[in-house]
Amino acid sequence: MHQTTQRLVNSIKRTFNAAEICVLARTQKLPVVSIKADQPIAATSHCVYQFTCNCDESYIGRTERCLISRVKKHLPKWVQISVLRKNDNVVETRKQPASAVARHVLTTGHVIDPMCAFRILLRRSNPRFLRFAEVVAINPLKPTFYPMVQNLPELERNTFESYVQKIVERSADRKRTNLLLRVSPKKPRLQFPEQLERYPMVQNLPELERNTFESYVQKIVERSADRKRTNLLLRVSPKKPRLQFPEQLERQIDLEVQFENFSNQLQELCPSSELNSERSKSTLVTIA
Repeated sequence: MHQTTQRLVNSIKRTFNAAEICVLARTQKLPVVSIKADQPIAATSHCVYQFTCNCDESYIGRTERCLISRVKKHLPKWVQISVLRKNDNVVETRKQPASAVARHVLTTGHVIDPMCAFRILLRRSNPRFLRFAEVVAINPLKPTFYPMVQNLPELERNTFESYVQKIVERSADRKRTNLLLRVSPKKPRLQFPEQLERYPMVQNLPELERNTFESYVQKIVERSADRKRTNLLLRVSPKKPRLQFPEQLERQIDLEVQFENFSNQLQELCPSSELNSERSKSTLVTIA
């Protein structure tokens, strides 16, 4: 405010030297309400939520839309009305809701308050991260009426759990490999760790895994060196590309040596012949 006043005074003095300016009042900053206030739970989207019944049964789910829309699918109005009419008595209905929460409420007759039964566990905008977070949240809780896990046979359930465990381990191995190889996102560069004490993740690996990792990195380095050597032998010209493989290069050198020997022998026999002409040389190379 002081700088603005000084600039205004200087401008007026340059234009109207006889005029004088004085400040009659000063304003204060108004309190601004934050536009990023906490949203209500019903309006939250891209989240992993948990439903808890009165009987301590739980259900884990995820949604990319507003949570209120998913709540309406789990507990539609006709389900709540059917439960309230009989006062904890199960209502006989021909409708079979697709939601496991609705089937549980109809079977047990428990009166549920949707705003209190649902709570948010995690918020993320990445759909893939939400899928993994849902599986991780389901695994330790083991909900009793979760349809995708509870209804599976024991063998398939163990297979599913081992599959999830492999996904988690694979993600951890990928992060560890990227850390050890020092792969830059802009310019990939392989660098084998020479001082293992600086890399605790390599130091803590078993001897067999460490040898496997070292051989894997060594193969990558050798493959890169072979690629550079092959590109050098191919003799790629920047103006006119011409591919020449090492096998063809060796064959051409052998033909040239054979031609020189054969030409020298013929020249000794008949030096006055036309064997030294370029046409004869090309013909001999073609025949050879």
